[in-house]
Amino acid sequence: MGQIHAILQPKVAQPREPLPRGAVHGALVPENVFFIGDDVSGVINFRLGHYDVLVAEIADVLVTWIGDAGGHLNQAKAGALLDGYNSRRPLTDTERGALPAFVMAAAARRCGLHNSGYLLPAIALKAYQSILEIGGFALNRPLA
Repeated sequence: MGQIHAILQPKVAQPREPLPRGAVHGALVPENVFFIGDDVSGVINFRLGHYDVLVAEIADVLVTWIGDAGGHLNQAKAGALLDGYNSRRPLTDTERGALPAFVMAAAARRCGLHNSGYLLPAIALKAYQSILEIGGFALNRPLA
């Protein structure tokens, strides 16, 4: 994902925005990514690609790939995903600060798509808290 975002990033100067925007895949779900062993060998289905806030796609991938039905994110896998992303395209401080809210929104959307609306608040809150627990993403104070 970091490599996709870095490659598709415009090479001309863009206006400064609070959260970096760029081309995103739009559907980085397991069905669209192929592996040989542990290495990505292909990514398909760019038909939902669009221009968006990059951290939104990061949050979607975290929730889709490593979130469980209760909203909890696997800490080791989330850390590995974020480390890998940062090796290709480092997150800005603003993105790091915004990531928990985007994860919460992605979890809420996923919950809504699976007709678990009555669980939505608890699942979204658990996702938010899970991302705060990952080293380097802790905010000054937890959500009360």
